[in-house]
Amino acid sequence: MAEGVALRRCNVNQQFRLVNVRGSAALALHLLWLIPTGLRAQAPARPFKLDSGTVVRLQLHSGIREKGKLLSPYAPDSSRLRYCHYPAPPCRVGDERYRDQPTSDVSKVEVRRGTAWLPGLAIGGVVGVAFGALVVAFAESVGESPVSTGEKARAIAGGTLVFGGLGALVGSAFERWGRPD
Repeated sequence: MAEGVALRRCNVNQQFRLVNVRGSAALALHLLWLIPTGLRAQAPARPFKLDSGTVVRLQLHSGIREKGKLLSPYAPDSSRLRYCHYPAPPCRVGDERYRDQPTSDVSKVEVRRGTAWLPGLAIGGVVGVAFGALVVAFAESVGESPVSTGEKARAIAGGTLVFGGLGALVGSAFERWGRPD
């Protein structure tokens, strides 16, 4: 009986040993796969230039995130960022909304790339087609005479236009941001 227990323990230990080797090999392969990603993250940021009037989102080292419109151009050798809070009416140097931020306080810069009106239009258009089809189905189920092809097309086109417009309007409220070029 004691031999069977020792044998079982030996088998269990061998299985664990095999699992550990397999697990270690898988972990090593995953780490090797991640090395290029880690190296890219540690590479210095590519220098960029920004013109005055560019809308930027700044991540400061303190954790604060600010949006602003640049009042002066930014170049890789610039020591300060001069901007007004955005969205707001234009400001001048010395106004309440004016900011003069040292570039050493900025950890990340993003540039406004427009809004999401186009995806909103597409999503709204799809919803409008579905709504128009529901209106046609309801009209056919309630009405005594069949709905003509022209009426079906108008109902679907109307739903597409109305909901597509609403989707574009909602999408335009969402700004898209990206890295400076």
